[in-house]
Amino acid sequence: MSLHHSISVAVIGGGLAGIAAAERLHEVGLDPFVFDRGVRAGGRCATRRATPFSFDHGAQYFTVRDRVFRAFVERWQPRGWVAPWNGTIVRWQDGRALTEEHAPKRWVAVPSMRALPEHLVRAWPNPDRYRSGCTVARMQRVGIAWRLFDEAGRELGDFERVLIAMPPQQALRLLPVSSPLVGLIETLDMRPCWAGMFGWDQPLPLPFDGAFVDAGPLRWVARNSSKPGRPEPEAWVLHAEPEWSAQRLHRSPTEIAHDLRIAFEELLGTSLPEPAFQDAHRWSLSIPRDTQTQRIWMDRASGIALAGDAYLGGRVEGAFLSGRLAAEVLVGAADRGASARRPPLPPE
Repeated sequence: MSLHHSISVAVIGGGLAGIAAAERLHEVGLDPFVFDRGVRAGGRCATRRATPFSFDHGAQYFTVRDRVFRAFVERWQPRGWVAPWNGTIVRWQDGRALTEEHAPKRWVAVPSMRALPEHLVRAWPNPDRYRSGCTVARMQRVGIAWRLFDEAGRELGDFERVLIAMPPQQALRLLPVSSPLVGLIETLDMRPCWAGMFGWDQPLPLPFDGAFVDAGPLRWVARNSSKPGRPEPEAWVLHAEPEWSAQRLHRSPTEIAHDLRIAFEELLGTSLPEPAFQDAHRWSLSIPRDTQTQRIWMDRASGIALAGDAYLGGRVEGAFLSGRLAAEVLVGAADRGASARRPPLPPE
């Protein structure tokens, strides 16, 4: 890709899509500035540590379908950034666990899911241009650039192009009302998910390390401590069903953790020992209802692009590819038009 001049670019959002976008911009010779409201990079590639336990309470693992993404995974593995998760994964149907057949290889970042975006940031030529703990609250048009402001009204700089790598409903708050991207976002529905985290002093005698659940409050349960590079103490993550989560969106984490533990016991048909640790985390914007969305969108007149898993399949792979594609569209908009497409990724 050839650039007629150096373009100033801001990436808003430090999840995997934003990190991948910034990496792609570095590859074409630009030096983007990344603003992330989180304390650490990762977004939903998140990890909670409660000594001696560790919980990947957001993205659980990733699979590889796309050849471009596969090339990156093959580069990351020798560096020790990722490793296959060879745990026993089952599908829980009609009250019993069935071994899942013909499952794709599942990968995890090492030593935690949050580690992958952190590895990527540290490898940048100028990692100091990643600013954590900074919420971009407003954008104002100034000539041909966008001036960004934080929550206190302080100026964060002027940028010719802006890539917003946030959940759609959060991106909506930054877009000018006249942008055609507003209409796109209004068609997208992100569903919530409560994530429970439980640690036990002794291993649970269960013959599986992860299970997809087809009914009841739970949709996924996983022995996080079975993943490579994790601490040994028994740690489980339970993800709740979206509608169940939506109905309890404003309940306290303490109440939710209790309810999810009861749901886990009902699923197993047995009582469990008292956990040494339990907590819950609310992901208000977690899962796109339509996981078949395949577009990367840009408002060419405004110089704003959107990126994230919501726009490209709803998975870790989709988030990464979305960020790279959005970066390409953003800096090559004059030649590429207002949107880009990729062939649909196979379903999970």
